[in-house]
Parts: sequence; C-alpha cells; structure tokens
Amino acid sequence: MSDLKDFSDNEYEEPDREPTSRWIYEIYRDIYDPLFIFIKDERNERDEKVKICVRKVKKNVHDKYYKKCKTELVQCHWCHQTICPNKDCIPQYILRSYSSIYPSKIHDKCVECLESITCCPSGICRDCEKNHTYDMITEHVAIGSYQASYESFDLVINLDYPENNVKFGEVVHSTHKIKHIKEDIKEDKDIHVIKCGYNDISEGGGLTIEKLEDLLQRIDEFKSTMTKQPRILFHCYAGVSRSSTVAIAYLVKLEKKSVMEIFELVKQKRPRINPNSGFRKMIGLE
Repeated sequence: MSDLKDFSDNEYEEPDREPTSRWIYEIYRDIYDPLFIFIKDERNERDEKVKICVRKVKKNVHDKYYKKCKTELVQCHWCHQTICPNKDCIPQYILRSYSSIYPSKIHDKCVECLESITCCPSGICRDCEKNHTYDMITEHVAIGSYQASYESFDLVINLDYPENNVKFGEVVHSTHKIKHIKEDIKEDKDIHVIKCGYNDISEGGGLTIEKLEDLLQRIDEFKSTMTKQPRILFHCYAGVSRSSTVAIAYLVKLEKKSVMEIFELVKQKRPRINPNSGFRKMIGLE
C-alpha cells in the first residue's frame, strides 16, 4: 500500500482544538472531515478505502508548523475503537484514545507482540491472550490467566476472584479428578486447587501480607504430602498483578534469592506481569 504523502501537505500555524473531558470518542472523531480517502493499492491493482488520522501535529519537535498526521488508523483488539497509533499524535489529544471499556486505560501496543493496539489493563491484545495462556517461570512454577488449562499441574492457586465463586476473603481447598494422558495411556489424575477470595487491594479484605504468608504456608503443607516437586500454576484473571505477586513471594522463599532477582526472572519469562503499587510495597519491590 502506498504512503499517504499526496494527502493535504498544507502547513498550519495552530493545532486542532483540544477535546474536553465531556467529549466522548465518537463525537471528537466525527468533527474531522474527511476521515476516509482513496489510495492506490499497488499489490491488488485497485483503489482501497482507508481511514486515516487528519489531526494537525508537529512531525518534529523543532518544526514551526503543524501538518496533517496522515497515519492509517487501527482498531483496538479489545474495545474495537478506531484510533491513531502515531505516538507523536496521541499525546497531544490523549483523551481521544481513552478506552470506552476501561476508562482509566490508554491504548498502546501489545507488550508481547508489539504490533496490535490494545486497551486491556494487562497490556495484552486478544490474540496474544488466546494463544499464550500461561508461562513457565521455572521448571515447576507457572503464571497464567483464567484461560490456562490445569491439566499439566499438580497444584493450582486460583486468585481469579470473584469469578472463582468463593466468598470475599475466603480460601477454599478442593480436589479435581481429570483424565490425564501419560505415555498414550489414560489415567486419573488429582489436581489440587486453592481458591482465594482476594481482590487487588493489599489491605482490608484484599491480599494482605498476613494472607500471603498464610497462602505460602498452605502451599508448603501441600508439598509435604508429595513425594516429588509439584508443578504449580498461579493464576488470576489476566496473570498480571495478583498471581505474579504470590508467585514472586513463593519463588523468593523457594529459591532463597532477592525479590528483585526473582522479579527480573519472572518479568523475563512473562513480560506482561505488573504487580500494583500496593503489592510491590508489600513484597519489598518498592
């Protein structure tokens, strides 16, 4: 597809009028005319209608005048809004790119594929979320999302509250029996699941340091019944904050390394992890 150099190279002394917090995305988008232009698609030898950004921006900080952005608009993988991915453009009109699903989340490139645009709090687009449900941090410890399969694990720490159907602040230990294929032979396998009713707040009824220590003690008690090192999956909804916090605390205790060393290991294996500020303080990252 050709570039958009032929579309409005006029120079402007002033930028577009900035939106206010009361303007919603669609209203702000519709004040621009035109948003659609026809360009030549040389590969298919036909004209194709594309949507581009026509806001006035400075292409360089040293530029005296503003020009039309002319970046082809893309669709967010989560809320399906059509937005401009140009980083030189977005900061000037940051309200335009707020998510309609997550009002506090600004659109950005997926932290894993670095291509798709997403507004998901985890920073992951839908394609990466579906294709990559958990990551092995060590040989026996994994962190994942609610979509992760339990089949490969002996113990699952389910922090996906309230979707895990336990009461707020409650911890429930249960056993699931599944058919497991080992060396082409189907056999029964018991998977132990510890469901935790903790939210993302590190105080009150959320995941406090006392509850974290209690959870680590429960894991130790389970391990004492095993004849081998169990494979453990820590998961919450997105596998970003709650589950990564507990997994980091567990690995610090298991590996006898510093919190920062374990954090860097986990971040390397699962780039999307991002414990919130309360959890960071609780486990000693801040």
